[in-house]
Amino acid sequence: MTNEALQKECHYQITMKYAKELLQKGILTEEEYQHFKQKMLKKYEPIISQYIDLSVDK
Repeated sequence: MTNEALQKECHYQITMKYAKELLQKGILTEEEYQHFKQKMLKKYEPIISQYIDLSVDK
C-alpha cells in the first residue's frame, strides 16, 4: 500500500467515525448517513474499507 493510499484510508475512517457519531446522536438519519458514506467512498477510494465492513459501521 502506498503512502497516498494509506492516507486516503485514514481520512476515510476518521470522516466516517464522525459521521457515525452524528448518526448515533440523531443529527443524521440512516438514509443521510448512507448517502454520505457513498460520497466519501467515491472521494477517498479507500482500498480496504470499501471491501470490508470495518468497526466504524457497527
